[in-house]
Amino acid sequence: MASLLPGNGFRLTAVRDALDRITDFRVTEASAIIAAMVRRPLSQVAGSTLRQIFPTPRIDRFVDRFAEALASDAPQTDEYPIVSGAVEATWVRQTATREDSDTLLVLIEDLSAERQRAVQLAVSTRLRELLFERSTHSIVLVAPDGKIVEANAAFATLMQMAPSALAGLRLPDHLDCPLAEGVHPPSLRCKLRSADGVWRPIEMSETPLPYDYRQLVIEDRSELEASERRYRTAMHAAGLSAWEMHQGTEALVVSESYRTLFDLPPDAPLPTTIAELRAMVHPDDRERVYRGRLSLPSWNPGEAVPFEVSYRIITPSGAIRWMRTRGELVRAHADDPGIIYAITRDITVLVETEARLRESEEQFRSAFDDSAVGMALVSNQGTTLRVNAALANMFGYTLEEMARTQWHQILHPDEIPAASVVLREIAAGRLASSRAERRCRRRDGTLVWTLMTVAGVRGHSDRPAQMIVQAEDITERKLSEAARDEAEERLALVLEANRDGVWDWDCVTGEIYFGPQWFGMLGYPAEGRLGDISVFTHLVHPEDLSILWPAVERHLEAPGDDYDMTFRMRHADGHWVWIRARGRAFARDAEGHAVRMVGTHSDVTHQKALEEQIRHGQKMDAVGKLAGGIAHDFNNLLTAIGSTTELMLSTTPAGDPHVQDLQDIAMAADRAKALTRQLLAFSRQDVEHSAVVVVDAVVSQVAPLLQRMLGPAQALSFELGAPEQLLRLDPANLELALLNLVANARDAMPDGGTVVISTQVTDDVPNLEATEATAASRFVIITVRDTGIGMTAEVRERLFEPFFTTKPQGKGTGLGMPTVYGFVRRLQGAVQVESQPGRGTVVRLIIPVLDGVDDSASVGARHLPKHASHAVHRVLLVDDEPGVRRSTQRLLEHRGISVTSVDSAEQALATLAESATPFDVVLTDHAMPGHTGFELLEEIEKRYPAQRVVLMSGFTDDDRLRHTFSNREVPFLPKPFTLDELIEALEG
Repeated sequence: MASLLPGNGFRLTAVRDALDRITDFRVTEASAIIAAMVRRPLSQVAGSTLRQIFPTPRIDRFVDRFAEALASDAPQTDEYPIVSGAVEATWVRQTATREDSDTLLVLIEDLSAERQRAVQLAVSTRLRELLFERSTHSIVLVAPDGKIVEANAAFATLMQMAPSALAGLRLPDHLDCPLAEGVHPPSLRCKLRSADGVWRPIEMSETPLPYDYRQLVIEDRSELEASERRYRTAMHAAGLSAWEMHQGTEALVVSESYRTLFDLPPDAPLPTTIAELRAMVHPDDRERVYRGRLSLPSWNPGEAVPFEVSYRIITPSGAIRWMRTRGELVRAHADDPGIIYAITRDITVLVETEARLRESEEQFRSAFDDSAVGMALVSNQGTTLRVNAALANMFGYTLEEMARTQWHQILHPDEIPAASVVLREIAAGRLASSRAERRCRRRDGTLVWTLMTVAGVRGHSDRPAQMIVQAEDITERKLSEAARDEAEERLALVLEANRDGVWDWDCVTGEIYFGPQWFGMLGYPAEGRLGDISVFTHLVHPEDLSILWPAVERHLEAPGDDYDMTFRMRHADGHWVWIRARGRAFARDAEGHAVRMVGTHSDVTHQKALEEQIRHGQKMDAVGKLAGGIAHDFNNLLTAIGSTTELMLSTTPAGDPHVQDLQDIAMAADRAKALTRQLLAFSRQDVEHSAVVVVDAVVSQVAPLLQRMLGPAQALSFELGAPEQLLRLDPANLELALLNLVANARDAMPDGGTVVISTQVTDDVPNLEATEATAASRFVIITVRDTGIGMTAEVRERLFEPFFTTKPQGKGTGLGMPTVYGFVRRLQGAVQVESQPGRGTVVRLIIPVLDGVDDSASVGARHLPKHASHAVHRVLLVDDEPGVRRSTQRLLEHRGISVTSVDSAEQALATLAESATPFDVVLTDHAMPGHTGFELLEEIEKRYPAQRVVLMSGFTDDDRLRHTFSNREVPFLPKPFTLDELIEALEG
């Protein structure tokens, strides 16, 4: 009979096969504890086999062990873990005892707790090694008094101390938070001071131990906090805010940067629900972004769902900002609503930039298509991508044709190489842009000039994505430039031909451009240069500058006539050049002040010399007319006085006391006669008898007279170097010129000195002034040099003025040098004077050797017409002056000549017609009322060709008459005259 079943046991009966082998055991009886261990009702356990209860691969081992126990008399004990999960126990001890040949009593003892304690003890020792010694966290065992009992290596590193030095160290002395009351809350953040004195941020958690001991786990937060700072800085700098939201509860956690991003006040709480966030979304975007919850795409198991949404928000201040949120929805399983992890960024600037970019692109398209300038987009390979209508019209194509036309078809063949290089350089990024004038061909083949600009259009790389070409038609401008260049070249040639110097004055900066000829006319290198006004004013004559500069300023300040001034400027060699400056202020500011003035300089030295000659000639002519008018009447008076005095002297006995008086009268008359002759010579009213003469011969013949003019302490010498040179001139005028010059030299040497007269023939005359003489190739120079007192510059300047003299009253007439000057100028020559006070004077008479001198002519001191002598017995005297008629008639009658006198040409012709006996000679005055003596001469030649006529006059202002006297063999008798001169003229 079976015993009572224990509470932890069950009985098994062997199940055998046909061969009596045990294949399984059936539970015949089981306790409730066993049913609970196998997690089945007790009714299902009893009657079931082991294989039915434990369907595991290991059941064969159990069946074999139970079979061995059934075959053994001793109880069979086994201990093993339960890993199938079929029972609650994890480790059991099983004891099987045979009750009979087929029955076993099995007792089960649960060893799980015992085995677990053993395992835990072993694990605890290993864990201490792993968690305490090798932990990266600092672990400290602290006694109730705060001293460290034990600490791991991580804490030693944190404290910058050796592990052996930590035992006994008071931890509270190194913390900025108390430990007396324990760590509250369980995790506390504070700072720990290491041995090097550095306070480090830490997070400390406590595990209480028996007897008030504590185990502290300390985490060094230095790197974490630094990382958090960097993270916050980066988030702030990037305008980002991180947040997370639980989809199920809509609970929201946002970062602190959310406050700045959403412009929340400093004291405003951060949102904690999605509803608060949704309230800030712009109403027009709210429905799109939220549909109860944040709209997200469908989720596939095992995936994190990314999302991105852009929207506007309205900040508490009312400002509208654009935000972009990017994140992921993370779900643990399909039914999990999930958590959203996201970052929100302020993209207001980006949105506005994109809007401006779209607007700019639209404007570009509009500007491109509607531009009046031809434009094209070209690929880096040179292919035309897009063109506008202006470009197509410029080249004569339709828009579609132009888009298909390549640039090598448009560019002039000579332009293609250079243009290709430019396109390659821009496409490679080595050249930013190019601007050049290019010749192109229209569709009809005609040439068009373009101003072509090519620039790279930047992409995301350093190299351009494409190129833009702008082409402006400048054909008209090029034609205008060509015309302008031609005009400028023509102007430059004109200025060069005129030798005018150009100047261009920037009145604002003071800078002046001086053209090449501006310097060239002053003897400096002919180079265009920049300078300032001082370049100009430094060269102007000081006397002229005081007048010139105010005129310039008046023109600059007030619009009016052109600026036109003539003044002197210093030549590079030191002499003064006359300059005529003309210009105009071409640009003025709003107040009328000149900002630019342009003009020219012309060298008018030659013109000034000619003008001076004209003025001098006009002055001489005026003075001459006055002198001639005076001389006419004066000569008539002198004729009467001289003739009467000579007649009286011839009839008065030598011892008569009145002889001396009459001689004084005659001498005064001679002086008056000489003065009158000089007046007439100076005024060129005298008759010139031109002849071909040898210069040296004339000088030699007048030498004795010149010698008699000098005093005893004054010497005269000659250096004659033109013994064979011929000149055509009036030798009397040359003699008069030498007499005047020697007289001046004599008066300049009161204490004695030397006068040297020299002649020479030369091909070159230094410093010859601009006169007709410059056209000659050879010159005769007659020089009179003295060692006298010399002259000042002021005297030299006035030397040729009529009636100017430095001599005492009664000694000088002021006509000597003007007479010399007039004589030489009539020969187209020039007079040079060199003199300084105390260094004497040199006067050079420069007479050109002109063409037409007859070398075969006879020469002499004075070549006068020679006639056969005629006996004179009967004379017809014609003169309107009664005194002249009476004195002349008495002289002739004194010589036994019969004289008939009349007072006019008409009476003379009547007398000739009525006279039965012809007259040997007609002696007629020239200047008479009615018909002149010359007109009477012409009439007599017509009526009485054989009648001899002698003309006399004290004034010859008739150019035709002087020409006749100079070129015809007409006897002429100048008034006043002596009896001998009268008889010589009459007898011829």
